[in-house]
Amino acid sequence: MSRQLIAVAFAVVATSFAGTTVASARPADPAPTQTPAPQTQAQPQAQAPAATCAYGHFCVTHNGRTDDFYRCGTYPVTGWTGTGYVYNNQTPGTWAQLLTRTKEVWRYVPNQVGGYEDLNPVWYVKPC
Repeated sequence: MSRQLIAVAFAVVATSFAGTTVASARPADPAPTQTPAPQTQAQPQAQAPAATCAYGHFCVTHNGRTDDFYRCGTYPVTGWTGTGYVYNNQTPGTWAQLLTRTKEVWRYVPNQVGGYEDLNPVWYVKPC
């Protein structure tokens, strides 16, 4: 008898919900919103160190300044620490030299070549 009672109760409950929809236990996701794109302003482009080195010159940009060498010779340098950008814009075949405290060659820089170098060991520059 209890089985019949359960079956009847189930039938009554099922009939009372006929035609209705069951809501999800979880509320519907809100409609996606668009986040406005971040406002960006064009930043002024820093001029490449090589672009500021005149033809026939050897230039080293470091710590926010550029040292420019034109005449041949051996020049002592001060305040060169960290990494700097070296660019040899001299005539074809002219190699610049970065020298140590004892004036040994630390780096040779061929003409029309530029790149970042460790300037910590550099005490002298010999542009040609």
